[in-house]
Amino acid sequence: MKHLAPEHSIMKFAVFTIIFFAAIHAHAQMPVIPATTVEQTKTPVFADFNPDDQTHIIEHKEPLANFRLQLEYKLPNAASKASVRLHENRTLDLTGKNAAEWQTLDLQYEQLRGKPASFSATVNGRSFVENEIIGGMGSNIGDQDKLALDHDFTAMVRFTSRGDGALFSKCNPAKWGADAKMLSLSDGKVFYEVGKCGILVGNISGLNDGKSHVVVLRSRNGRVTLFVDGKLDGAKDNLTRPDVRQMAFFIAKGAKGNVGDLKDGDVENLRFWERALNDDEAKQTSSGKSDAVNTPIVNWSAIPAIATFAKGIPGVPTKLALITSGGAEIRNAWVQPLCDADHAKIISHWSEESLAEGGKIFNMLCITCHGSLTQEGSMPTSRHFQREPFKNGNDPFCQFQTLTQGYNLMMPMPMFTPEQRYATLHYIRETFVAPHNKGELFKIDDAYLASLPLGMRTLEKQKAGEDPSRQFEKMNFGPVLEWTYQMAPNNIAYKGIAVRLDPGDGGVSKGRTWMIYDHDTMRVATAMTGGFIDWKGVAFDGSHNSHASLTGERLFTNPVGPGWANPRDGTWEDPRFRGRDGKPYGPLPREWMNYRGPVSQWPARRAELHHRRRRSARRPGGR
Repeated sequence: MKHLAPEHSIMKFAVFTIIFFAAIHAHAQMPVIPATTVEQTKTPVFADFNPDDQTHIIEHKEPLANFRLQLEYKLPNAASKASVRLHENRTLDLTGKNAAEWQTLDLQYEQLRGKPASFSATVNGRSFVENEIIGGMGSNIGDQDKLALDHDFTAMVRFTSRGDGALFSKCNPAKWGADAKMLSLSDGKVFYEVGKCGILVGNISGLNDGKSHVVVLRSRNGRVTLFVDGKLDGAKDNLTRPDVRQMAFFIAKGAKGNVGDLKDGDVENLRFWERALNDDEAKQTSSGKSDAVNTPIVNWSAIPAIATFAKGIPGVPTKLALITSGGAEIRNAWVQPLCDADHAKIISHWSEESLAEGGKIFNMLCITCHGSLTQEGSMPTSRHFQREPFKNGNDPFCQFQTLTQGYNLMMPMPMFTPEQRYATLHYIRETFVAPHNKGELFKIDDAYLASLPLGMRTLEKQKAGEDPSRQFEKMNFGPVLEWTYQMAPNNIAYKGIAVRLDPGDGGVSKGRTWMIYDHDTMRVATAMTGGFIDWKGVAFDGSHNSHASLTGERLFTNPVGPGWANPRDGTWEDPRFRGRDGKPYGPLPREWMNYRGPVSQWPARRAELHHRRRRSARRPGGR
C-alpha cells in the first residue's frame, strides 16, 4: 500500500474513525437475534368477533401463506352456523358431533408457487378433511370475452416445469370435449390440441428441465404455428373450431381425460394478442423480448410467492375470513407459520437410534468447542451443558433454531437434516442435561408437542448431506463481529471488532464497507470495501490454528502497535509482552488505555483529545 501524504492520512483516519464510532454507537445495543418461542409463533385472528344472531364476516387484515389455523367454536342451537373461508373457491363449514359444546378446529393450509393450494383439518383431533386440493393449479383468468381462440390470435406463455400438464386451456375441467382447446407440455415438448380436430406436437425437447422457457402459439386463418425460445417449432393447418361459450379460459389447468393440470411447474406470464403476429414478432416474443411487441389485450402475471410470517416459508397468499350467524361462538383463534420440519413428530419418535446418531454428530463436531463430561471445550464462550444455563432457550424448539440459524459465534448447521439436528439435541439432553443439569431440563409433554409448528406436506424434504453451502453464509451475525483478523502478513488483530458501515439487511457478513478495530492496541486496524473475510477458524470452517483473513480492498492499514501515544511521554513504543516468536501480545497497560466495551469512552477534556490527535498525526509512517 502506498504511503499517504500526512495531511491526507490524518483526514482519512479521522473520517473513518468518526464513521466507525458512529456505527458502534448506533449498533451497540443491537443483540444477536434470539430464538422465537412457541408462543411467539402464534398470531391472534378474528379478535373482533362478537356473537349474535346476525351474519358476520370477519376478514383477517393481512393475507397469509402456508399457515396453521386453530380455533375453538360452539354452535349452541340449530340456527347457529360457522365457516372459514380459506380461498376464493373454498369455504369450510364447521360441524361435528356435540357441536353445542366447544369443539377445536386445527387446520393446515399451504400453497407453494407452482403447486395447487391444499388443506387438511381435524376437529377434536379426528380427521375432518384430508389433503383436499383446492381448484387445482389453474387460475381462472378475467377478461374471458377477450380470449377468443376461434379466429386469428397469438398467445405467449413463459413457464418453468419438471413435469407435464396444461400451460393454458379453454375447456370444461371435468371432462375433455370435442371443442376443448389446450396448450400443454408432455415428455418435454409442447403441443396444442383442439378437441377431435387434431393436435400439433412441437419438435424441440427438454422443456421440462426446470429452466425458464417461452412458447408462442399463433393462429392465422386456421394455420397454427409454434415458436419456442426464439425458434420455429412446428405448424399445422386447419387446427381450429368455434369456441363454446360455456368453456372458460384457464392457466395451468387442464381437463380430466387429457394431461390435466401442470403438476410440477409454474406459469409465470401469459400475454394475448387478438391478431396473428408476424414471424419476426413471434420469434422476438418467444426469445424473451415480449415487451418489444406492443398491443397485447391481456398481460397476466402469477402472484409472487411471499413470506407472510417473519420466519415463514414463502407461498401464494390467501385471504382468511370467518363467517358466523345464529349465535355461533368462537374463541382462542390463532394462526402459526408452517415449517420445513414436523417438530412434534420428530421429537415424539426419539429412540436409541436417534440418540446414537446425535452422539456421532456431537462427538464429531460439537465437542471441539463445547467439550464433554471429561474434557473442556476450546471456546470459553461455548456452553458447558452439564453445568451452565442455555443462552438461547432450553426447550427443543428454541434449541433447534440455535442449530439451524446459529447464535453469536456458533455457526449454523443447515447441512444436517431436521431429524439429525433434533438427534443432536436428544444426545445433549440425555447425556449432559438430564443427569447433571436438571434445572435446565425442559419438560416435554403432550401440550407442548401439540403447540409446535407443523411441517409442510408439499415442501420437498431435505436429505442428509444435500446442503453444500457454507454454514456462515446463512447466518446473520448482527452488525458487529468480534474475532481474530489478519490484515496483512505479520499484522493480526487478535481481539478485533469488525463493524459494518453501510446500510442494509443481513448483518456484518452481507455488507460492502467495514472498519476493524483492535481493542488490544486501541487502534483502527484497517478500513476496507468489497469482500469481507475468508471465514477461516474453528467457529466457521472448523479449522484450527488459523485466522480469518480479509478479502476486501484495504483503504488503509495501520501497523501493529498502540493506536494512541503513551499519555506520559508521547512515545509510540509498544510495551506489551513478547511471545517466543518475538511478537507482542495482550492489551496495552491499563494506565495507558482502558477498553470499556464497544462504545467509545471519549476523554472529558477536549483539549486532551485534541492533543492526542495531534500527536497521532506525527506517528511514524504518517498514521
